[in-house]
Amino acid sequence: MHSTLTVKHMEKTPQIEQYFSHLTEKLTSRLKTFNQDLIDIHGMIERNLHRQEFLVIITVKLHSGRLRAQESNKDILSAFNSCLESLNRQVEKIKNKLARKNRKRI
Repeated sequence: MHSTLTVKHMEKTPQIEQYFSHLTEKLTSRLKTFNQDLIDIHGMIERNLHRQEFLVIITVKLHSGRLRAQESNKDILSAFNSCLESLNRQVEKIKNKLARKNRKRI
């Protein structure tokens, strides 16, 4: 598994990096059924100076496709949490789809 964090229009602080690594750990615990070498997580934080908001985009590349969550909020941590919730829903949907596909029919 590879994870990268990109920050635009602000400085990358150790607290943000630590929180992102915490979120990637939570997300990889959900992705245990997939090959860990093929998982690539990319996070981007962009600060909008005019609206005083943060835009958080998290993209997960899997061997079967891509998952993407985008959230804009004035609080960066709540934007991260909303993205994580969205990605968790997408992961569960893919797992259910794969389970239905691999289920043997009688």
